[in-house]
Amino acid sequence: MRGEEPGTYSFVVQPVDFQAAVPVNVATQKTITLSWSTDTCAGAVDSAGRAITGGSAHPVQGSCRDSKGQPVTINLNNVFPRGLTTLSLRRGLGSDSISTDLLPTVTNSAALAGSQRQVTVNIANLVSDYYALSLSATDANGNLVRGQSQFFGIQNVAPLPPIGSMQLWSPLPGSYWLAGTEYRIRWEMLQKAIVPDFFHVDLLTSEGLLAARLFEAYPPNTDDTLLGAGRPLNYTIWAIDPALRNKRFKLRITGVFVSNGIIQPVTSTNPTVDSGVFFVGPVKPDTTSQKKK
Repeated sequence: MRGEEPGTYSFVVQPVDFQAAVPVNVATQKTITLSWSTDTCAGAVDSAGRAITGGSAHPVQGSCRDSKGQPVTINLNNVFPRGLTTLSLRRGLGSDSISTDLLPTVTNSAALAGSQRQVTVNIANLVSDYYALSLSATDANGNLVRGQSQFFGIQNVAPLPPIGSMQLWSPLPGSYWLAGTEYRIRWEMLQKAIVPDFFHVDLLTSEGLLAARLFEAYPPNTDDTLLGAGRPLNYTIWAIDPALRNKRFKLRITGVFVSNGIIQPVTSTNPTVDSGVFFVGPVKPDTTSQKKK
């Protein structure tokens, strides 16, 4: 019997010498260290970034599972640091966030006890903003593992920019999604004191004009975990209409509130976030009929 195909798994990236909730002041701290462990698996995902049954919404020791829900051992003992496929620092909370490739400069991706690893990043020349460290690697069995830290503030000379109320995690700018396929739209409330009663999810043209309302009153749902973010996010599943193929779009998420049983009007004060432009490609080919032949 043929074994399980190599999969894609996510894991948690954690700060070592700072607290993510408190901005790091460059005047007193020139470097930051983050660590990750493949024993804190946030679940299996498919190539489209959708969670596969068996993943854990709250990462625990040894929780990596394959598509059949069976435990998977991720073997990175002989991979780091050479096996790092990507290591980048993402700057900015908006859809126009940018990433800087750190891989050519990394020399101290240290192997700690067991499956624990860590990396130190020089922040002396970084401008004041919010950042997240993301990385990926291929293990000895061909599995792709990747993770992203929580966003953290770095305070340099200039003040930190004001934090928005929401962050949209997927689709990311430049994503390529196939028509006729289901994808997860993921977003996060950054200001935890703001809790909308439900959300509008709108499809926009690439120029930002309203094309369609995909979801009218989607309630908060936080049992999804982003690749390596290690915490629950809001999400909804979007089955992309084949008629949308071969076009460029944006998405907009808007938080809506109810007071005394009455839906409040949406104004400029409502929490809102737009995605960057992404592309909806042709309908995904149906390979099931071909396999039956």
